[in-house]
Amino acid sequence: MSKWPTSWSGGSGMQLAGDALSLPRPRASHPAMKEIREQFEGFAAAAIAMKRRHEWEQAHPGKPYANADSRSYGCRRFADEGEIIGWQAVRLTLDSYRRGLALLDRVLAETVTAGFSLSFDNPRWIVLTRDGSVVWLQLREKVSGVFTECVDRHKMKYTKRDRTMRPTGQLSFFITQYGGGANEVKEDSSVEFADLVKRVSQTIERRHAGGRAYAQARLASEAMAELERKEAVARAEVERLRQEEKARVATEARRRRRELFLDAANWQQAQSIRLYLIEMDRRLADGAVPMDGYDQWRKWAETTADALADAAIRTHLRER
Repeated sequence: MSKWPTSWSGGSGMQLAGDALSLPRPRASHPAMKEIREQFEGFAAAAIAMKRRHEWEQAHPGKPYANADSRSYGCRRFADEGEIIGWQAVRLTLDSYRRGLALLDRVLAETVTAGFSLSFDNPRWIVLTRDGSVVWLQLREKVSGVFTECVDRHKMKYTKRDRTMRPTGQLSFFITQYGGGANEVKEDSSVEFADLVKRVSQTIERRHAGGRAYAQARLASEAMAELERKEAVARAEVERLRQEEKARVATEARRRRRELFLDAANWQQAQSIRLYLIEMDRRLADGAVPMDGYDQWRKWAETTADALADAAIRTHLRER
């Protein structure tokens, strides 16, 4: 049994421009770069310590390891997943992280010189901002899947194929903006270190310009949508006022009809009372005997008829 998974031997051995050339001495282009470098050195130290313990335990089965603080139980999974250290924004391997950080340092130095402000608060992306337009940056090493034959622990007489990840040594910058997919700028053996940094910087500038164009188009679209919204609100207000006026006119028409019906009914009642009084007078003339208080009652009935008639009549005769 191998002391250590193959991936610990140094990946594919691919020699790229960053390996062949003498990398510039790392310098902090942003206060956060020092912390990032320290974090990666810590990740690497922990992985190497885990590797050493695993190798020792494989060579000395059943014996306790001298350094009780180190651990090895996650080492095979770490190796099978490609020896990746870091987080989503910067995912490198043990073989590449120093070269990758040197590249990242120079790229960030160029972006700061170009007027970008940097933010490392987003775990998925390094956020570059200038003139209100945002560009997102990632640095990752490519890992490839490898199938290996191994004995199935549950069925000892059978074998199964396990897929493990192996580092390739190839670094790629991924650059994107609002409203667009990501551009990948790959490290290549034919590209010098400075030229690679230049290509990344040019891609950042291009995506920044695209982001500004997208932001302007989005602002224009939002302004148009806001104008349409205001016009819709204005149309709705006009329609509301029209409906209110329509309802007011209908209410007024109903009120006038009720008044008309009431006036006509009052006038008819006044005419009925007068005809009734005329009939009473005719009977008295024919010798009928009036009831007690007839005279007072007749005056009241005549006054009531006059009041109903006056309330119903909407015209006045001119004095001659």
